[in-house]
Amino acid sequence: MESFRFEQYSAAEKMELPPEIIAETKASIDHKDRNEDRFFYDEENGGFGVFDGVGSGGGGGIASSFAKEETEKRVIKMPKLSPEDTKNKLVEVLLEAHEVIIKAKKSADITNEPMRTMETTAAIAKIVTENNGEKIAVGAHLGDSRIYIFRSITQTLEQITQDDNRIFKNALIELNGDFAAAEKLAMKRQLRLDEKIDSLLKKTSGKEELLANLTKTEGEYFKTRNRIIQTLGQKDRPTPHVFEIKVEQGDWLLASTDGLHDNLTNEEMEIILENSSNNKEVAMKELMQAVQKRIKDNYLGRKIHALAKADDVTLVIAEIK
Repeated sequence: MESFRFEQYSAAEKMELPPEIIAETKASIDHKDRNEDRFFYDEENGGFGVFDGVGSGGGGGIASSFAKEETEKRVIKMPKLSPEDTKNKLVEVLLEAHEVIIKAKKSADITNEPMRTMETTAAIAKIVTENNGEKIAVGAHLGDSRIYIFRSITQTLEQITQDDNRIFKNALIELNGDFAAAEKLAMKRQLRLDEKIDSLLKKTSGKEELLANLTKTEGEYFKTRNRIIQTLGQKDRPTPHVFEIKVEQGDWLLASTDGLHDNLTNEEMEIILENSSNNKEVAMKELMQAVQKRIKDNYLGRKIHALAKADDVTLVIAEIK
């Protein structure tokens, strides 16, 4: 008979248990030999992130590689800090990655179009354990890569980050540059539009039918949802967004590039996560398969769907212990 060893943890040790993290990435069906997404994770220090390269001729992949390498080494070396100090440090990390990309762009030959045009999105996070044992997820992001939380008790998915899209840009203009207020207003408008789109897609999946049932403004937001106003490597110094959210044991944090959340609605993602029986490996498999099926069906003309978009897809899932 085999003997089993049951590990016992003290209350203090349980507080310090790191998250369990898994990740997967897949190149676009349009360029299977070139994936411009990058990711990293470090279970021991509770850090992770995703990056989605932007640029011509493969330059995006160069930018996302620079950002991944610069960010990973700094997050891994980051000392234990308060949530507020961690947020500030993560912003510093992204801005340092931005400077590395800018320096590489300036040193590139004028004829090197991929290097001269390279930029990337970024969404990074770190789990911070406070002295009272509470765990806080802290993050910083730019572009349209996202971080979500899936609550284990309620089995509900919540989008934490707001995309740097036209909805945010217009909110920023409307509120005279008040960044924090614009984030809140943009998220409210984004979620309201997403809920309307979710409802319409249950009746018809065609793009023209969908647009016919959206207002002119909503239709423009939908058609330009991939036009982002902030990246690492852009001409001007970007302003990263930050977040801080309390997490509980069993909660999952998901970091994704837009290849995932552009192809699946938040509701579709939530249903897959609910049906995963709290098994993150199953959830990962089902989410990636759902994306690939939607892309492939559309690509081969079997079933045209309004959301389908060939793209690199990357997902990181961190389970809070």
